[in-house]
Amino acid sequence: MSEFTASQKRKYLAKVLRMNPLTESEKIISFRATILGKSTPDKVQANDAAQIQHLRLSATGKIDELRKRFWVTPQQTLLDELRQIDVSQLPDLQPTVARLQIIAQLIPQFQSLVQHPETRINLVNTIKRMIMLPPREAGAIKAAYLRKAAYASALPIVQKMIFMMHREFPQIYNLEPDWFYEISKLKPRYN
Repeated sequence: MSEFTASQKRKYLAKVLRMNPLTESEKIISFRATILGKSTPDKVQANDAAQIQHLRLSATGKIDELRKRFWVTPQQTLLDELRQIDVSQLPDLQPTVARLQIIAQLIPQFQSLVQHPETRINLVNTIKRMIMLPPREAGAIKAAYLRKAAYASALPIVQKMIFMMHREFPQIYNLEPDWFYEISKLKPRYN
C-alpha cells in the first residue's frame, strides 16, 4: 500500500477496523485483495469462502477426533497434533484449540489429582468430560451437576475437594473458577 496516499490509507484502515474479524473475515480479505488489485471481489469471495469452509471442516474434524481420545492419548502426541491444526484463518476456533492446548499441558496435574486422597472421582470425571466440550454443551453439564450436587449427601466432601483443588491444583481450578465457586457455596437441600 506504499503507493496510496495517507488519506486513502486512513480510509482503508477506518473501514477495516469497523469490521468484526470473527464474523466478517471473508469481507476483510476480499476488501484487502480489491484494494491491492489482486482479484475481483466476487472471485476472491468465492475462492476464500470455499477455502475457509474446507479449513473449517478439516479443523473441526480434527478437534472432534482429538476430543474423543484426549484422555487416552500421550500428552506430547496431543500437543503435537493440536499444533498441527490450522486455525490461523478461523478466529472462532482459535480459543478452542488454545484451551485444548492448556488442558493437554495439565494432564500430569489431572493424574496427580486423581491420586489425591480428597478426590471425588465423580467430580474429576465430570470436569474432564465438561472441559472438552463446546461452551453450550459444557454449560448443560455444569448446570446438571449443580442441581444434583445440592441434593447429594456427599456435598460437603465435594466442597472439601474444591477447596483442596483451589489450594493444591490452582491451574485446574482456574479452568472453571466460577463453576467451582458455585459448588463451594452450595447449601445442602433435602428431598
